[in-house]
Amino acid sequence: GCIPSIVGSRLRGLSEPPCQARFGWAASGADYPHYCFPNRIPWKDFPEVSESEFIAKNGDQVLQQQVFSQYDTTKKQELRTMMMQMREGWIYGWGDPVTSTSFGQVHRYLWEEFEKLVA
Repeated sequence: GCIPSIVGSRLRGLSEPPCQARFGWAASGADYPHYCFPNRIPWKDFPEVSESEFIAKNGDQVLQQQVFSQYDTTKKQELRTMMMQMREGWIYGWGDPVTSTSFGQVHRYLWEEFEKLVA
């Protein structure tokens, strides 16, 4: 299975090369990251690789050296399990977008995040 990995530091609210703060994206700083569902997903547990290295070198090689060979089987399974538990948080709904009555959990997760922000 896959190992969820983060390429670059943008989601942490930083603007490190080759990133440029433009096109609707602004660096917000580490205190205001861009991760979704931060109260449900411990993003600090996921591996992050340098975007500039990923681009300059073979991306597969960077992932192999910095992620796949550094995490043991137990840690890899923990990361996969976290993402599997969140799978419905990425789904708005199934079927026709106009007539569907089968929904994922994204609306609930977003509402819970909003409630935590205003509490």
